[in-house]
Amino acid sequence: MRQIDREAGATGAQLSALAAISEAGTDRLHLLAAHEGVSKPTMSRIVSALSSKGWLQRTANPSDERTPVLTVSKSGRDVLERCCAARTEALRGVLDGVDQKTCRELNKAFALISSSLK
Repeated sequence: MRQIDREAGATGAQLSALAAISEAGTDRLHLLAAHEGVSKPTMSRIVSALSSKGWLQRTANPSDERTPVLTVSKSGRDVLERCCAARTEALRGVLDGVDQKTCRELNKAFALISSSLK
C-alpha cells in the first residue's frame, strides 16, 4: 500500500485526509484533524501539502472567515480514484485463493479491530 501511495506522490496520511474531505464534501480543519486523530497543526501541514499539489482547494467560510472550507479538486478526486483502484487490485492479489469462510472470519476480525480503535 505504501508503494501505491508513493507512486501517487502522497503519504497515507495525505490520502486518508483527502478521502475524508471527499466523503464529507467539505470540511473544516479542526473537524478534519479530530476525524483523522491528529493535531490541528499536523492537519494544517497535510492540508498545505494537498493544496500545493492542487488536490485540495481552500475557500473562505462565509459564516466564519477565520476557518477555510476544504474541497477536493478534480485532480484530487482522480488521485483518490486511481489509488483506490490500485489498492483494490493489490488486495485481490493478496486474497486470491482465500475461501469465503476465511473471508467472513477476516471481515469479523477487521470489524472488531475497527470498533476497538474508536
